[in-house]
Amino acid sequence: MPTPVTHLVIAKHILDAHPELVPQGDDPALGAFLLGSTLADVRVLTGEPRAATHFLRLPPQRGDSGIRAMLGAHPHLADLDGAGTRARLMVAGYLAHLLADEIWLRRIYWPYFRHAIARHDWERLLWHDLLRSLVDQEDRAAVPSDFRRVLESAPGVNPFPFISEQALDGWRQLLLRELESPDSSPTFAHFASRYQLSAEEFVALLRSSEHMDRIRRAVPQGAMGRYHAEAAGVGAGLVAAYLAGRVREFPLPLLDPDNPEPYDG
Repeated sequence: MPTPVTHLVIAKHILDAHPELVPQGDDPALGAFLLGSTLADVRVLTGEPRAATHFLRLPPQRGDSGIRAMLGAHPHLADLDGAGTRARLMVAGYLAHLLADEIWLRRIYWPYFRHAIARHDWERLLWHDLLRSLVDQEDRAAVPSDFRRVLESAPGVNPFPFISEQALDGWRQLLLRELESPDSSPTFAHFASRYQLSAEEFVALLRSSEHMDRIRRAVPQGAMGRYHAEAAGVGAGLVAAYLAGRVREFPLPLLDPDNPEPYDG
């Protein structure tokens, strides 16, 4: 649900709180975790349905969990002791991504966008994409300057049987372009294409004070800060449990579309 840039910032917050999760000074290991934390969105590049990489159909059923579904479909991913630290960190980042997306559904999309902000589906989706882009722009300042270099050094490992080597490398290149400038963001261009807009026209919407004011009225002040804190806090617990071999014991929050959990509730 959040953009790749926001997922990178959540990954950064996880490691800021728990630096022991990644070997100190091991840039390829850090690169594997960062790449994994965005990789579920490779479907934007491959054209696959969301369920192919997120293991969750939208709208989900009560009790669904993309993490549980992925580990059920590919049980070897729950225990990669023989595959090396970097492969395990890539899977750990991937799990943190799925968790962050599902928290976004519960805390942001369902409470503030599913019914409230617009009457028509396309308009609701547009406002949601504008929010994601606004958060992306604000998060870019928090992306460390060396993340681009670290991602370039990410190891050529691929523990995921459902992602091709070509797709993984293509996603890494797209992510590097993403970090160059918001004006050339592949994510913004992807959002724009949904509404038959140019990337420039979409960015112009982001710069409209009228549009931004409407979004800020729809989403309570402080909600995004609380989202970042929850995604990083729960994500850190999930990553630690995975790396310790106890991921199946981790208490995953389960989805319930009929009971959204707004931060102002």
